[in-house]
Amino acid sequence: MTQSPQITLTHNQLSLAKYPAYIYMMSNATNSTLYIGVTSNLVKRIYEHKHKLMQGFSQKYNCTGLVYFEAFENISQAIEREKYLKGKKREFKNKLIESINLQYKDLSECLGLDTAFATKGDMI
Repeated sequence: MTQSPQITLTHNQLSLAKYPAYIYMMSNATNSTLYIGVTSNLVKRIYEHKHKLMQGFSQKYNCTGLVYFEAFENISQAIEREKYLKGKKREFKNKLIESINLQYKDLSECLGLDTAFATKGDMI
């Protein structure tokens, strides 16, 4: 029997409703491309990426899997962190992702965001 890979989320990652701002990383199916973004509504933004409603980089490179995110108390902190991460090399970003998500699994499924999409439909 094969054990599924473990994903270790921090307390602030588990408290989606508590925090009003997030940075997140989306990846394509082969994990060769990363997109880093910031949002005040993680559920809505992930829905938009998965359904390719946002034109631009993530749509062009098919970045539809949520592989990492962090929550912040305000949008200014999230924007500052986003800029910091965008300035880092890919190796740093990979280590950050792998610190909680070694297999680059789609965290939206683990967090139940995929069921949020199904129950709310296209009305998010």
